[in-house]
Amino acid sequence: MNELLPLEILVAEDFEPTRILLEGLILEWGYRVIAVGDGEQAWQVLGGPNPPRLVVSDWLMPGLDGLALCRRIKSDPSLPFIYTILVTNRDGDGDEVAALDAGGDDFVSKPIVAEVLRSRIDVGRRLLLAQQKLATQHSIMTTLLESMPDAVCMQDREGRVIKANRAAHCLFQLDSDYEADSSQNLLQAFLRCEHLEELNKPDGRVFEVLKTPLENEQGTLAVARDVTLRKNLEDQRIAAFQESSAERIRDLVALLVEAQEDEREKLAWEIHDGLLQSLCGANMLIQLVKDRLSYGDQGRDQLQLALESLDSINAEGRRLMWGLRPGVLDEHGLQRAVELEVDRLSQTTGWKVSLEYELSPVKLPPALETSLYRMAQEALSNARKHSGGSEVMIRLSDKEAGIQLRVEDQGCGFSLDHDNRSGLGLTTLSQRAEMFGGWCNIESAIGEGTTVVAWLPL
Repeated sequence: MNELLPLEILVAEDFEPTRILLEGLILEWGYRVIAVGDGEQAWQVLGGPNPPRLVVSDWLMPGLDGLALCRRIKSDPSLPFIYTILVTNRDGDGDEVAALDAGGDDFVSKPIVAEVLRSRIDVGRRLLLAQQKLATQHSIMTTLLESMPDAVCMQDREGRVIKANRAAHCLFQLDSDYEADSSQNLLQAFLRCEHLEELNKPDGRVFEVLKTPLENEQGTLAVARDVTLRKNLEDQRIAAFQESSAERIRDLVALLVEAQEDEREKLAWEIHDGLLQSLCGANMLIQLVKDRLSYGDQGRDQLQLALESLDSINAEGRRLMWGLRPGVLDEHGLQRAVELEVDRLSQTTGWKVSLEYELSPVKLPPALETSLYRMAQEALSNARKHSGGSEVMIRLSDKEAGIQLRVEDQGCGFSLDHDNRSGLGLTTLSQRAEMFGGWCNIESAIGEGTTVVAWLPL
């Protein structure tokens, strides 16, 4: 409803000529009029259905005068907003203040000037129209608020709830004063939440909290939106994506490992067929020269040193070739390859190295087998280079749909608070495990040795 016309105006005037004058003017201006002779009659009209929204009342009347009528109108909460204009032959500033203090909205002095009264009535009409529009908007907003599935609360500056919709009453179990049961902690958790923070209800539901400050910093509007279904769908999609991504990553890792091992094998054979053969040939030639010629003791010693240097280079070449691609891994599998690696460490260091191989006799995928071997090789190499001990234990076992590698040394250990993983080569272990969707943990303390535990899924 955008217009109040035709507006009905109540005129209360005990002097009949003035009452007739007022009634005629107001009718002429296009308004409906109810004219009465005193305040009590005016009050009876206002107590009926659809009371007039604008009152023009004389100040001095028998019984209930204009000031008392204004006070009664403003103090009755059952009445709508009623605009009141007091008419009197008083014109002092104190009289106008008294009229406004009593609840009057405007003041007109006698003798009445028609245009002045008309302008005052038009002001009242505009105010009533604005009030009606505001009330209509408030009604619409209230309807929308109450129909929302989201729980909506309005907080004052102190954080107290001063308004809540039906959904908030149900969610937080609020009473008519917007107070929750003392055992209900959900409301307090909600009020403490920040904007876009999630609120978890004990029954498993998840709510997203939205908060915005009210105008002029009068408080906060807080909304709790049930996002349980959305979260469940997101979790399902993420799980499906992760599963699909994990499969693709495993396939790519397998191809990468296979390509790396092919290159290692090719390089190992090039070392074997090229460098090592040349070294063997040079060794044989120098040996032949040594046997056939006589250069004196000094010359023979120099030839012997050359032979020993070639033997050392040859041994290093074979070690590099083994490290690049141990043929036994292809021929006899992971267990035999790790056993030989353990034997090599024992022979070169004199350490006590024990192996516990507890894997089920199932052929592993080549990429996984190679990665486990490389991780065991790297962990043993770290122990040899950095532990300063003389005893190492390595265990391979089945665990939770995967394979666990455990390498323990009894060496000096190190502080995890100052972990230099890149220097210790431990980063490589973690990266290899993560490439296969697994993990690698390191446990160590100064003076207590180091334990490396890695797990790779099958």
